Amino acid sequence: MQYRLKAFLTNYCRAYENKQLDKFSTFFTSDAVEKGKPFSSFLQQYRRNFERIDSMNYRIELKRYAVQEEIGLVRIEGIFHVRARLIGSQKWRQSKGKIYMELVASGDSFKVRRLDY
Repeated sequence: MQYRLKAFLTNYCRAYENKQLDKFSTFFTSDAVEKGKPFSSFLQQYRRNFERIDSMNYRIELKRYAVQEEIGLVRIEGIFHVRARLIGSQKWRQSKGKIYMELVASGDSFKVRRLDY
């Protein structure tokens, strides 16, 4: 399970890091919620942010997970690390913090049903 989760997080982070919004969106269920609101309501914000960023590094460090087989969920807790440089800038901005995901199985991988950070 830990291997599958780490593989999912690596692919999720690469799509985000490469600013591939269409691909990144496929990591979410159709009814996914981010910070209490529909994920779809954040798409324009993601698009604007990606357009402003020249280069980015993004990773999620998996701290713990819990499988709830009776309802088909995996809850994960981790730390996100992001480092980005805006277009026209030489300065790198960094941020890190806690991230929580509720995942549902999707084939041999997962999809995000809930995201909080």
